[in-house]
Amino acid sequence: MKTGKNLSIAESVYDYIVELILTQQIKPGERIPEADVGQKLGVSRTPVREAIRRLESEGLVVVSTNRCVEVISFDEQSLVNIGVMRLALEQTSIRLAVYRGSNEDFNQLYEIAAACNEAAQAGKVSERIHLDTKFHLALAQIGNNPLLVRYLTQLLRQVELIQSTRYVDASDAVIQISDHYPIVDALVARDEKKALEISSRSIIEYYHLDTQLPIFNLTDSL
Repeated sequence: MKTGKNLSIAESVYDYIVELILTQQIKPGERIPEADVGQKLGVSRTPVREAIRRLESEGLVVVSTNRCVEVISFDEQSLVNIGVMRLALEQTSIRLAVYRGSNEDFNQLYEIAAACNEAAQAGKVSERIHLDTKFHLALAQIGNNPLLVRYLTQLLRQVELIQSTRYVDASDAVIQISDHYPIVDALVARDEKKALEISSRSIIEYYHLDTQLPIFNLTDSL
């Protein structure tokens, strides 16, 4: 039986390994040094393995048959698959937010967008990635659909890893989050079509869905 203390320790180990991954201290394709992690944190192998199982379920690591644990590497097809799912989930988030969102909800999104922009301008890569994820999860939470939030949370973990390897330059980071304010502006105006257009264009371009899967052009995807 897992106690609250065991779960708390495993959570701390999980957070530590995620930080190592997202800050590129352990890069895609490299092994997770489980013994070193346990020694560094002063914990037994059990919470480390618990953390690894969670990371595996979220698609951040791959466990081979010989129990070797590596940070996942994304090929082009994997990126397309992630992009397709993100497009679908993001569009659902926006539609529900327009229908169920309040001005208070949208003000919260503005605040997160401002913090994210500030982190990007300051070149704080990990913080910017974290706040970008927070923005999109907050958008999904407005719709009050726990399943949507659960699936998007898992997907955005993988997106965080992708961003940490692709967008480390400050100017790239600013461009990557430039759609936050326009999306919230459209939500405040209850302009579902505009919000969908802005969000969909960003995702389609980021994952190159229009060239990889021509059915996902901007017009047909709304």
